[in-house]
Order: sequence, then C-alpha cells, then structure tokens
Amino acid sequence: MTESNSLTSLCRSIEEELLRDDVRPEDIERRTRLLQPLEREVALLPKAPVLPDGTGARIAISVWSKKHPNEADVESLIALLRDERPLVRALAADAVEATLSSSHSKWHEPRFSYQARQILLEQREVEDSPVIGYQLQQLTERLGRMTRQVRQARPKVRINPYVAGLPVRDASKFVGREDVLSEIRSTLGKRAGIKSIVLHGARRTGKTSVLYRIQGGALGPDFIPVYLDMQAFAGTQVSNFLVALVRATETALKNAALTAGPGLYSEETDLTFYTLQQFFHQVLSQLDGRCLLLLIDEYEVLQEYLKISDLALQFQHLFESEPALFAVFAGSQKLEALRANSSWATPLLDVARYIKISFLKPQEAMRLIVDLAQGALSFAPGVPEQILYLTGRHPFYTQLLCQSLFDLVEGGAVNLAHVDQVVRQFLQNPSPHLILTWNSMGLREKVVGSTLAALQNSPNSWASPEQILDRLRDDQYPTSLRRGEVHQALGGLLQIDWVEKNEGEGYRFTMELVRRWVTENRTILTLAEEERMRVLAQAPSYERQFAARAIDFVVPSILSLGVISILETFVGRVSTMEAIGVFGMWALIYFLGAVGSGECTMGQRFVHLRPLTSFAVSLDGKQKFVYGVLLLLRFAVAIGLLYFTARSFTGGGWHTILGVIAALAVGADHIRTAFAKHRQGLYEKLASVVLVRIGEM
Repeated sequence: MTESNSLTSLCRSIEEELLRDDVRPEDIERRTRLLQPLEREVALLPKAPVLPDGTGARIAISVWSKKHPNEADVESLIALLRDERPLVRALAADAVEATLSSSHSKWHEPRFSYQARQILLEQREVEDSPVIGYQLQQLTERLGRMTRQVRQARPKVRINPYVAGLPVRDASKFVGREDVLSEIRSTLGKRAGIKSIVLHGARRTGKTSVLYRIQGGALGPDFIPVYLDMQAFAGTQVSNFLVALVRATETALKNAALTAGPGLYSEETDLTFYTLQQFFHQVLSQLDGRCLLLLIDEYEVLQEYLKISDLALQFQHLFESEPALFAVFAGSQKLEALRANSSWATPLLDVARYIKISFLKPQEAMRLIVDLAQGALSFAPGVPEQILYLTGRHPFYTQLLCQSLFDLVEGGAVNLAHVDQVVRQFLQNPSPHLILTWNSMGLREKVVGSTLAALQNSPNSWASPEQILDRLRDDQYPTSLRRGEVHQALGGLLQIDWVEKNEGEGYRFTMELVRRWVTENRTILTLAEEERMRVLAQAPSYERQFAARAIDFVVPSILSLGVISILETFVGRVSTMEAIGVFGMWALIYFLGAVGSGECTMGQRFVHLRPLTSFAVSLDGKQKFVYGVLLLLRFAVAIGLLYFTARSFTGGGWHTILGVIAALAVGADHIRTAFAKHRQGLYEKLASVVLVRIGEM
C-alpha cells in the first residue's frame, strides 16, 4: 500500500509540474529530472501499475512498459501515441520501440501489425515535435521490415472449420439436410403441378445454406439454379429487381455453358415484364429437358413489389405458361401471417409445398460436431452428447459452441471442462443473434419464456400453461395474463423454435443453452421491473388525472349534499358535525366500494385511466382496502381545504393554520403531478410505497 501511495503521489506531482510548464521531448535535462524518481519506483513493479487515469498515470504506464517490454500492453501504447501531451507521446514511442526489440508476441499478428503501422504513418503526418516525428519514422520503417519477415516465416494458420452466423457456402462444410434436398428434387422432378417450394423457419436455421447447396448443384444436372437475395433490393424500385433477375439468370446459364441469346435486353432498354417474359421463353426453349430453378432468398421482400403492382398475376402466368420454370422461396415469416397479409401469396404460394427448416437430426448434428474438426480436434467421451444437449441440435448454436471450443483448445481432446468454460463465456457475452431475437419478442413472450425457463429445472421437466400462470401469481408479476394470452405467447416461442410441445405434458425449452441465459439474465423479477418502468413511462397526463380527481370529488360531494338537503327538509337544520358525518359516510362508500369492485374509481374509469397506473401492482383484498382509504384521504384533505378556508374568514385562528396546511398539501400534490418525471403526485408516491410494503408483509 505504501508503494502504491508513493507512486500515486509521484504521478500527481508530475501532473502539477506539467500544468505549470509543459515539458517538450527536446528538453533532455528537465525530462530526466522529472522522470528519474518515477523510473526508480516502477522498475521494481512486477506488473503494470493500476492508477487513476491522468497524464501522470499514462507516463507511468509508458515508463513501466519500456522496462518490461514482454509484458507490455502494446495496443494501449499505440493509443498513447495520439495523446495531447508531447511527453506522453515520446515515452510511448520509447516503449513501443522496446516491445519491437523484444519481439513482443503481439507484433507477430499480421492484422495488428498492419493497423499499427497505419496509425504510425498517420501520426507522423500530424506530429509537430521533430524528436517524436523521427521516432515515429524509425518505428514505421522497423515495423515494415518486421512485418515482411513475419509474412515470409508465417506459420501455418489453424483455420476454424465451424461456421457460425454466416451461411455455409463451402460444400465440404455443409452437413445434413439430405432429406430436404431429396424432397425438393423429387417434388420438382415429378412436374406434377407443384411449381414452387417454400423453405420456412426461424432465422439462423440454415435456409440460405440450403439454397447455396442447390446453387452449387446439389439437385443434379437436371436443374439450372438462379440465386437471388432479395435483401439487396429492399427499398429499391421494381425495375432493379427485374434487371437483377435477368443478370442472375444470364450468369447461371453461362455457368451451365449456355447462353440467353443476343438482343433481348440491354442496359439502354427499359425492362418491362413483356420483355422479361420473352427472355425466359427463349432461355427455357433451349434447355433440352432441363429445368430453370429460381432461388428467391428472403422472399418477404418480394411481396413489397408484388402487392403494389400487377407482378403477382404476371408471375403466375409466367410460371403456368412455362413448364420448365420452378422456384424455391426461403424466408422466416410464418406461413399464416404471409397468407393473411400478402395478396401475392395466393397465386404464387398456395399451391407450393412447404418445408420447415429447423433443428438437425441427431446423426447430422453428431457429424457436424465430429467430422468437421477431424485431424485438428478430438472430443473426449460424452462431449458431443453434452453439446447436443446444450444446443438442442440447433445448427447455429451447435456451430457457435464448436467454433469457441476450436479456438479454446489448440489440438488435443476437448473435455467437459472446456465445454463448461465456453458456456460460461456465452452466458456472459451472448451472441447478437440471441439478443436480437429476445428484443424482437413481445412482452408476453418474454414473460412466459422467462417463467418457463425457471420452471424447467431438469432435462425431462415440462410445464403446462396453468403452471406458468400459477408461477406468475406466486411471483406477483404486475401485469396479469389470461390463459389464452399464455397460449399465444407459447405459440410465438414455438414459431422461433425456442420451445417444443408435448401433448399431455406441456412445454419446455428446446435449447438448454438459451434456457440458462434466460434464467440468469432475464428473470421474471427483471421483467417485472421493466414492466413497472414501462408503465411509469406511460403515466397519464396531468389534465386527465385532474379530470379524474375532479369527478371523484364532485360525485360523493353531490351525494352528500343531496342527503343533507333531504335531512333538512324532514328533520330540520343539520349541524356541522352531522354534515361532516354524512360527507364521510358517502365518501367511504364511494371510494371503498369503487376500489373493491374494480380497482378504480368512477373518475378514473370515465377518463379511461388504467387502474393503479402510477405504481403498477395487482391488489389483494387487504391492499384494495388500504388503496380506498388512501383515496379517501386525498378527498378529505380537499374537503378540509374548503372547510377551513371558509371558517378562516369567520373565525380565523387555528382554522386559518389548518387551511394553509391543507392548501400546501393540495398544491404540492398538483405541482408534482404536473411536473414530476412519472406524473406521480404526493398521493401516488405515498400509495406506491405503502401498497408495495403491504404486499411484502
């Protein structure tokens, strides 16, 4: 601790010295005098000092790195070359030179060396100190020589055979889906009236990879595949799509040693559908029994073109008039939504055959794990089975875990401890695909998924919708869900392959890896807090709250005055205490009755305020009673304000004091309601605290 305090003190004194008068690298005498104590201090440190950020700390890091070049953080030193203090830049350049001389392992990374050299060149152009400029020039030349030497003696790079996230283009890395390819081949080869096939399923399940395999000739020589990714044309004009379709067809014909024939279309000619139809007719007439197969990826984009023009009917006519023209559409949108929202689906897709792309078969997933890494990696007994259990044979997550294991284990056998390590890394730093999928869910799917993840505590456990509802009630989730809403949410999770259903047993997560992430990072308590903040952010305006309060004030007051008038008519004058009693009785009936029957008052219902919007809790019987009493308290303060104000004009004294207190309370309540962040007045603030505390009792 003494050494740490001493070093911190030295850094602080250096900063103060530089603030008084900056030290240029050319001033050798001042530089030596300033740095000598610091150099003696850091020379004895085995590790880089950890100091509060500042000029002194950056100088200390540079000095220590020069003394310990093999342990230095080269990336940080490169960043310091752009520091505003010339002394820091000079010392960082000294340290970088020391790491080059010691052949620091970082310099053997070609990409880093190239990027670092670019930074050195850029900084050399803007450097105003001739001393530092010379250092940068020397470093640039030296790094260039080292890079060339490393490139010449570069060892063989281990290429990770697993592909996670990107579609698989290399046929040697494509595993499985033989049944899908066989079904496409047999369906279209029969030419029995089916003109198209739709590959549908959640994202990252391998639909595009299947299209790439077809493009690569997986269906055999009878099919000439034309691949088109519709994402490239999102937001563009229809003509761009038509031109791209022609160009892709010409490329496919060229690869098949065929030609489309001259003169049908050129860049100078506007491409109409009539021209397109002529083009395909000429192409198809020379195929000699072969088929032209259009592969349309992300077909959801296609509907944006077809629904605003006559292209749907035109394409339907084209497919019907050309026996050798077929199509395979791939996309993630569910079929029901496509048919409901897309008029083009009727002519083009209603007679199509639908094939869902989902999880790999067990033997396919096992081949993916073991075969791709043969010769570079081996697996201890039980490891492939554990990977399959964690990923549920989902192609993306299986590839992702294997990719991480390959990077972690350089040769040798992967054991279960390695699997646990990469799983922990995944849970701490999940893939963007997982985060994006979660964020795209609705609130119901998130709540139901989080609850199901908590209920599924063993590999063979299932949970029914009723158990999910019971768990939500036990956890006092602020928004109540109905049974139908739970079923809808489970249907959404089924659609994206997060859960599976077993008749008679219920639902469970398909991927243990995803379930663990949900359990650790998206608990029901976390979602409850998110929901509470969402509700607070949607708090009603002051005007609506004021209108509800006014109604809740007027209704019991009118009822009370009506009763008082009747009493005075039949029994004579009503005393002040009797009038207060009548007011209190009707207010009690009004507020407790309203809350007990529907958790909201007549005023809240009239202006369409969500009950308990400001604090978002569901009430039991005891809480409802307290809520009604708190509403009555606000009414009593408002009535008291009127009463004591009136009495202060006649009697003054303590009536005036109580009137002022009531006025301050009512005023503060309205001011908070109008200007507070979540439109919470004094009453809402009090109610939110009291009701939550009662719920915890």
